Amino acid sequence: MLEVSTPDRKATVLLLLAIAGCVDAVGLYETGRYFVSFMSGNTTQVAQHLAFHDFASAGLPAGLIALFVAGCTIGTMIAKRAGAARAAGILLLIEAALLAASVWAFGSPWPQIGIILLPVGMGLANIVTVHAGRAEPGATHATGALVKLGILLADAGERGRIADMGFQFAMWLALLVGSILGAFGRLHRGIETLWVPVAILVLLGIVDLIANRRRPA
Repeated sequence: MLEVSTPDRKATVLLLLAIAGCVDAVGLYETGRYFVSFMSGNTTQVAQHLAFHDFASAGLPAGLIALFVAGCTIGTMIAKRAGAARAAGILLLIEAALLAASVWAFGSPWPQIGIILLPVGMGLANIVTVHAGRAEPGATHATGALVKLGILLADAGERGRIADMGFQFAMWLALLVGSILGAFGRLHRGIETLWVPVAILVLLGIVDLIANRRRPA
């Protein structure tokens, strides 16, 4: 179960999930049909390509999966070096930098760089959620929240379960709303839609670093 308990942590998790949904929706447009955050979907795409002997097409979703894992690995290594007090703030700023670089890349002659940076950034985003929101690893996908919601519904009569159910539903809703906003923004504003999550991540990162500057590492 999520370790999140305080309202500010819950709000941070929901905001980060909305950003993940937004970026995934934009990435879906940029890659044509693949995800930069939802690796279960990409795994299914790899399987379909392999089943039909379309080995060349399997390369892109397989590469996105590898880049996502690389982002998780890099994020974890950075968090360990940064220490508990500074990990969240630093990771938030790095995620913002990766998204900003991807916006630049998609507007340059090398859009392939943007396709590389987005899954790396979203892999790192899962580590951001762990440190900034005290959530479980892998919180930035809808399946986990829906599974936990179903489990909690089965125990709905137990004390304290209503609030937990509400938060799991809110996690799924945050992903949904973020994805809608991302798709709408990509349709009307293009890749520049990602400047909004970049700005939010920078603000969160600066606030976190300032708030925790006196804490021991």
